[in-house]
Amino acid sequence: MCQNSSVLLAFPFRCFFLFVFHSSFLFSQDLDSIKVGSGGGFTNQATVYKIVQKKVWRAQGIASLSYTQMAKLRCREHKQIKKGAQALRNEPTFDHPSNTYKWVEIFYEGKSSKFQWGDPLYPPSNSVLSYYQFLNQLIPTLTFK
Repeated sequence: MCQNSSVLLAFPFRCFFLFVFHSSFLFSQDLDSIKVGSGGGFTNQATVYKIVQKKVWRAQGIASLSYTQMAKLRCREHKQIKKGAQALRNEPTFDHPSNTYKWVEIFYEGKSSKFQWGDPLYPPSNSVLSYYQFLNQLIPTLTFK
């Protein structure tokens, strides 16, 4: 009886471990895309980068933008981008643009979390700003075709 009960007790823990492992794996996989950009001013010109899986698409222009150039990410860069996006998952969103503005928009499971700033009275949080700076340092190193 003792041997059987220990087997029965071990089984739920193994299932729980598999569930926790599986859940954390799914959590890391539910990032749909990221948009990062800047724009505004007199012409309302915008530059937008859309990151989908291991590809970065670039669009520039006014009003309706079309993504015309693409660059590929290395695995390490892709993991860093996902890790940064996950760190912002529970960050409160904000929308405080000004004449010129910057933004990061993260799409999880079809839902959007947008962080937009430009008004000096409402600066972004340090975590949002550092993620934006990280992306703006990484993107110029990519080769767009």
